[in-house]
Amino acid sequence: MAKETKFCPNCGAEIDKNAEICPKCGVRVMVPTYVEKKSTGIAAVLSFVFVGLGQIYNGQIGKGILFVIIVSF
Repeated sequence: MAKETKFCPNCGAEIDKNAEICPKCGVRVMVPTYVEKKSTGIAAVLSFVFVGLGQIYNGQIGKGILFVIIVSF
């Protein structure tokens, strides 16, 4: 089975496909991805204070605005 590789964009060295830092030049070649974890407790409290705010907090902007509009009428 062949080892999967890629090339360092800084020095051009052939490196492992999953390498985060080039062993030859030391430059970071893969930026780690972070996922922001939203608090379900905060979302619940916001929804209790005003319907739709919890959805907006969770990034569901359209759904939150729709809830605000529906509850307002």
